[in-house]
Amino acid sequence: METTTRTACANCGTHLLGPICHNCGQKHIRSRWTLAVLVEQFFSQLSNIESGFIYTLRSLLSKPGELIQDYWRGKTKIYYNPFRFMIILVGINLLLGFMIGIDDLMQDTFQPKDLEVQMGTDNVSEADMKFDSWLNVLVLLLLPVNALTSRWLFGKYGKNYGEHLIANAYCMGQQAFLSSAIMLIMYLFPVLFVAFLPVNFVLGFVYNGYVFSQVFGERKISSFAKALIQGIIGLMVFMALLLIFSFAALFFTMNAN
Repeated sequence: METTTRTACANCGTHLLGPICHNCGQKHIRSRWTLAVLVEQFFSQLSNIESGFIYTLRSLLSKPGELIQDYWRGKTKIYYNPFRFMIILVGINLLLGFMIGIDDLMQDTFQPKDLEVQMGTDNVSEADMKFDSWLNVLVLLLLPVNALTSRWLFGKYGKNYGEHLIANAYCMGQQAFLSSAIMLIMYLFPVLFVAFLPVNFVLGFVYNGYVFSQVFGERKISSFAKALIQGIIGLMVFMALLLIFSFAALFFTMNAN
């Protein structure tokens, strides 16, 4: 039987006799989380249904620092995979946004006001539909940007890029959950609808600051300041991607017609 260099399971503490704990089924993570290990884990777990989704959701509200540090140490059994967690909640958030009209709010905010006059109503409408189909990709592209930014801001703690991807995937998933709750509140009180984008931005950096202060043990004011910097960089990248995707949608629509 294969032995390991680690004597105890990260999840339950049982003495390990092989790569899988015979007591709880936790897989032994042999090395630090790197990008290569993350890719392997992502594809191997994508089709598996694990328990712990609700527990992960609650833990990211009450003890996000403990959850993320557990996952970094290899204690993954009780938590939902961070990337599937993010994809599911971002997908729900986008679907809810389409139903309520958040995508229209973003397009009205960032599109030139005379665009329909220049391009034609039908072309703009068709381009908007194409843009909506790309929106989930646009949002998910923020993950590597956020991970790169947090690694830069919290680099002194020695966590690699893969470990920051895990932390930010959990953050983005939980932000999507909180954002969905805000959408429902604004749906019930439409007068608040125009405040969705600034409220969503503030919610994002405040939640990230709360998480970072627990994960890294920094003073809250420092963590919130760094989270604000990350949020501003993320917003700038998002707006740039929004413009690129919007013009790409118009370009393909005009060429198709």
